Amino acid sequence: MIDNRTELVKHRLHKAESRMAVAEICIEENHLLEAGASIYYAVLDCCRALLAVLEKDAKTHKGVIHLLNENFIKTGILETEYGKILSESLKIRLQSDYDDFYVIEKDSVTALLADCHKFYNRTVSILKENYNISRDDDK
Repeated sequence: MIDNRTELVKHRLHKAESRMAVAEICIEENHLLEAGASIYYAVLDCCRALLAVLEKDAKTHKGVIHLLNENFIKTGILETEYGKILSESLKIRLQSDYDDFYVIEKDSVTALLADCHKFYNRTVSILKENYNISRDDDK
C-alpha cells in the first residue's frame, strides 16, 4: 500500500518519535509535567497513525479515543492494556494542565514513557503485520 494514507501514517509515527525524544529530554532536565504532556501526545499520535490507515480521524481527543476503542480495541487488534496506557497518559496530561499543584514523581513519568515506547512499538507492529506499512527505516 503506497498512497497518501501511508505517508500520513508515517508522518504521525515520526511525530510520536519526536514527542518521545522531547519527553526524554524533559525528564533529564527535570521538567516532568512537560514530559507527561509530550508522552500523552506521542500516544495520541500513535492512535491517529492507526486510524489513518482506516481513513478515520476525529476533531477532538475524545473522538480519537472513541474511534480507537471501536476500531482497534473492541475488535481485538489492539490489546486492552494499550487503552489503559492511553487513559493513564491522558489523566496525567489533564492533571498537569488543570491542577495547579499537581506534582508527578520522576519514577512515575519515566514508567509512563516506557509504556509510551511499548505503545509505539505495538502500533508499528500492527501497521506492519496487518497493513504492510513499515517505518522508513524498516524497509
